[in-house]
Amino acid sequence: MKRYKVYPEHNLYFSTITITAWLHVFCEETYFQIIIDSLKYCIAHKGLLLLGYVILPNHVHLMTAHPESTNLSNIMRDFKYFTSTQIASSLKLGNNRLFLNIMKKAADKEQSLVRRFHSEII
Repeated sequence: MKRYKVYPEHNLYFSTITITAWLHVFCEETYFQIIIDSLKYCIAHKGLLLLGYVILPNHVHLMTAHPESTNLSNIMRDFKYFTSTQIASSLKLGNNRLFLNIMKKAADKEQSLVRRFHSEII
């Protein structure tokens, strides 16, 4: 498996973040909004510079930059953590047991509902 690496001397990246088990979570406004809110938070508080994004049913593409004083891996870690906890909470509130069970089984192996990200230098 190819390992993706974030290089401190580069700050323009194209990243892909996927949902565990490739479930189509981002088909409803609630889950779409979680991504938007998380991106806004990372922009306001983490130093993320968002150049463009596409939210698809089971993954997100981002074109990002970040100041030298920040670390993209740390930003993405926090983004994934916040996003996955919010998605899980929303699924519980909506009593969406099918998605919750599938995601729980997959997340037990991967530690997060939002899977690892990979980034490539632009």
